[in-house]
Amino acid sequence: MKDIIRPSLTVVVPIADRDLRPAESKCISLVEDASTLTLSTTRDSRIPTNHGNLLSFLRRLSTSLQGTGAVVVAGALEEAIQQCIAETDFGGYGLNEQETLHTSQEADVIFLCSAFLEALKSAARAGSKPQLLSQRPKGRRGMTMAEKIFAMHDVSRRGYVKPGDIIQVEVDWVLASELSWQGMETVYDSVGRPGIFRNDRFWLAGDHRVEPPLYDQPKVKNLMDTSLRAKQDFKMTDFQGFNVRANTCF
Repeated sequence: MKDIIRPSLTVVVPIADRDLRPAESKCISLVEDASTLTLSTTRDSRIPTNHGNLLSFLRRLSTSLQGTGAVVVAGALEEAIQQCIAETDFGGYGLNEQETLHTSQEADVIFLCSAFLEALKSAARAGSKPQLLSQRPKGRRGMTMAEKIFAMHDVSRRGYVKPGDIIQVEVDWVLASELSWQGMETVYDSVGRPGIFRNDRFWLAGDHRVEPPLYDQPKVKNLMDTSLRAKQDFKMTDFQGFNVRANTCF
């Protein structure tokens, strides 16, 4: 990730002629923590003090980042914005850049910012593959085709595997419903909750057992709590929420 490893750079972000709001300060901190960038703000009297909300601030922040060449970080913010404004039927929050956001809605926006910025680190880890060798080291047994595939996806990046090894592998995607994740979490807990390799490659939807008329039932509520815990713990970029109408999922 070019933006993550580039030398430190200061980016100036224009804001209205007022103090930064807490949610705006939090987003700036998230960007700085996820990169080598330093963000500063300048008051611009041309921006009305009541203009837009946290999403419009993120849009200006993204534009400033793009203008200084920090396009990867800017792209992460744009992805977060797009998911915030997408319709709820398509996994978004259904917000817009002009409405007044409640505290809980701002928290949702901040969460998505943190998730997509975390995804930059995930992608950087995934891009670090084992070095290919021109010949096999002396004394090392040859690997089968299946073993070579496992070796390339082993998160330890040793570059080889052998019979009897227990390894943690990077998978292309994890797709789960609230029902399947409940069982998966049991296994995840049993191995010590090691975390996931990529937070942007886990797609989870509560669309099997969860229906609005059943929200208050203990078993259904437990399924929902389990899924929400995964969303927060993994900073998931693709949490699809729960059915909001009978037999439908967003």
